[in-house]
Amino acid sequence: MELSKAVNETRSQMDLAQSELDIYLSRHKTALTQLNTAKQTLQTTSDTLQERRPAIIEVQVQIPLKEQELKKDQEELGQLMKMDNDARHVVRELQQKVDEAKSSLSSNRSRGKVLDALMQLKKSGKIPGIYGRLGDLGAIDEKFDVAISSCCGALDNIVVDTIDTAQKCVTFLKEQNIGVATFIGLDKMKVWEKNMTPIRTPENSPRLFDMVRVNDESVRPAFYFALRDTLVAQDMEQATRMAFQKDRRWRVVTLKGQIIEMAGTMTGGGRVLKGRMGSSIGTEVSQEELDRMENKLNEKVSKLQGCQERRLQLEENVQRLQPQLREMKNTLEKYTNSMSSLADQETHLKLQIKELEANVLAAAPDKAKQKQMEKSLEAFKKDINSHKLKAQQDKLDKINKELDDCSSVITKAKVAIKTADR
Repeated sequence: MELSKAVNETRSQMDLAQSELDIYLSRHKTALTQLNTAKQTLQTTSDTLQERRPAIIEVQVQIPLKEQELKKDQEELGQLMKMDNDARHVVRELQQKVDEAKSSLSSNRSRGKVLDALMQLKKSGKIPGIYGRLGDLGAIDEKFDVAISSCCGALDNIVVDTIDTAQKCVTFLKEQNIGVATFIGLDKMKVWEKNMTPIRTPENSPRLFDMVRVNDESVRPAFYFALRDTLVAQDMEQATRMAFQKDRRWRVVTLKGQIIEMAGTMTGGGRVLKGRMGSSIGTEVSQEELDRMENKLNEKVSKLQGCQERRLQLEENVQRLQPQLREMKNTLEKYTNSMSSLADQETHLKLQIKELEANVLAAAPDKAKQKQMEKSLEAFKKDINSHKLKAQQDKLDKINKELDDCSSVITKAKVAIKTADR
């Protein structure tokens, strides 16, 4: 304990010497730290300036190029969108014409040789008064295709100029044993002209007759003869309302082909009829014409697909270029705004470093005094290390170990005695 007291006193003196040395050197260390920090900050600032100067030039070059590329793609995209819409419209029209041509060709084939023979008779000039099949002499919007195909049985009748012409046709069919046909003589249709003027209808619904378009007005009475005042309804509910009016009953057909006759009977629910009248007049075509139309349709569809693929590509380009351009402009603005402050900071740091270097020199310690203080500190450390305390501590540790060993032997002996007793 006496030796420990002496060591503690020496250690206290050593700590005091260490503190005095640290305080003496602290000003110089602080000045060095400040100088090193300023140098590191200057290096970072200079590096940033060096990196951003070429980066600004590069961005200034790239922005106009990207803007030009974006503008070009946007203009082409606008043109393609218009072309796409136009092409879609053309394809729809062509598809409709092809469908009508197919339907017409199919109908012509199904009607067989009677109509073909009569039309050939007309072309040869032997019976010029033949106009043709009623359904081929008019046209109606596709919306009303099912309605007129379902409710107008006379569409397959043959229109001729007079009953005499009809009689000649009948005689020809009998003599040639081709078949039978029903004829409409226009000379007997004039009686219907007074009924063709517009009339008031329930719920202002259209007459099917008024929806038919013709090139030759002389055949319009034949269509009135075939359709009369048949009304068109959106659905069966409206058809039922319109058919049974207090003052009059009407013949009504729905867009789906369901029919309510004036007698009150209803027809519908069977096979849907369509294609018995086209949306354009004179849709009768040959197989060769149909093939040409389909080839043209396929060509337009292929062109439309190419247009759509290019449109998708351009949309992706625009979506990619717009954020790129925004980011480049933001970078240019950020870098340009930072250049002035970075240059000022670089200048300030260079001046500050000169001042700090002067401070380091001014704060440099007296080497002789520093050496003397360090020598005194080392003397205290040496005194502590060479003190008798360590030798005495080693002896004490050895005796304590011997005590522990004796205690362990005693404990084992007591255990052995108890075991021998048992």
